[in-house]
Amino acid sequence: MKHAKTVLLWVFSVLIALIVAQQGWAKFFEDGRWTRSFAEWGYPAWFRILVGVGEVGGGAALLIPPVAMYGAVVVAAIMLGAVGTLLLDGRGVDAVTPVIYGVLAGWIAWERRKLPVWGNAKP
Repeated sequence: MKHAKTVLLWVFSVLIALIVAQQGWAKFFEDGRWTRSFAEWGYPAWFRILVGVGEVGGGAALLIPPVAMYGAVVVAAIMLGAVGTLLLDGRGVDAVTPVIYGVLAGWIAWERRKLPVWGNAKP
């Protein structure tokens, strides 16, 4: 069972990393749909870039076990923001995808957690 969970963790980590990083990379370009969408939602251009950095960085971090938990938390937080933005924009059906990615990222974060996070104190 433990082996199957490890394999599943890696499959979802790679899948989410590829999808989120690709979407993040697209946010760096001025002529894309993300520029229009962020403007329509009322967000400044710098916020689109910040989200892109978070998605690319968080996606990359998912593939590095010592920092995968942090990458997953970043991805989950961005997905939570995406869900809120889509719901406020009246696009509830479109919010299903970031909900799924966010839940998977939350599960990855949980599985990759290390307690205690700071120092060598005994739990």
